[in-house]
Amino acid sequence: MASIRYFMWGYQPNFRISQEFAAKRIFTILDKRFAPLVFLVGVLAENRNDRYPVCVEPENEFWINSEEFNQTHESASAIRESYKEKNDLFSNRLAQQWHDERLTYRSIKEAIQQIIDRHPNKPANLSWFVSYPSKVEGFLVSVALVV
Repeated sequence: MASIRYFMWGYQPNFRISQEFAAKRIFTILDKRFAPLVFLVGVLAENRNDRYPVCVEPENEFWINSEEFNQTHESASAIRESYKEKNDLFSNRLAQQWHDERLTYRSIKEAIQQIIDRHPNKPANLSWFVSYPSKVEGFLVSVALVV
């Protein structure tokens, strides 16, 4: 059995394949010419020395690799600074926490999208969509859909 070098969680290949299968099933109903592709980008959200800072699934023989997303946190910080609602204050501590988390997740999503959009090896004539990340095993994981 092959090992996962860019490890986020044990079932990351299975999750990606299931998401791609679902996308193919949905888009084929719309038009048989659609050939969606799914890949995952996980950005480490916690300080850990036993994990890579960013992981892409699939990790091998793909047009973009994990290292090309290493600047995601820096890009996301700059993006977050541009949000006009960054200074919104809530009297409820929990509401403030949710608001701050939403802005962080949004900035991570947009940073991933920018890295994909600017990549020189990006396949032409395709549309790219990146999901808001979900926290999985210390990573903020986004699903990238290519149509």
